[in-house]
Amino acid sequence: NLWAAGWNGGPSPRTPFIFKMVPPGYGLDVYDHPSSSGTAFFGGITIDSTGNAIAVGGSTGTIDGLTSSGDYDFLLMVYSNAGAKQFT
Repeated sequence: NLWAAGWNGGPSPRTPFIFKMVPPGYGLDVYDHPSSSGTAFFGGITIDSTGNAIAVGGSTGTIDGLTSSGDYDFLLMVYSNAGAKQFT
């Protein structure tokens, strides 16, 4: 499987996304969620030993009810191998 993380739009607002490609080349869009205000993005992704995707980035807005405290705050989200959000 191939995973990618990044952002749509820009320069503002940006919305983070995670994309998973599975053999034989089918895409599964796992996460594409605009912040309710400001900008959010993913800048990196890693996959743990169980196949969960852990994406990191930043946010200046509100994501899943969590509001930035000012400038860019650290953003970390975890998704299961099946694409279900586990943690924000």
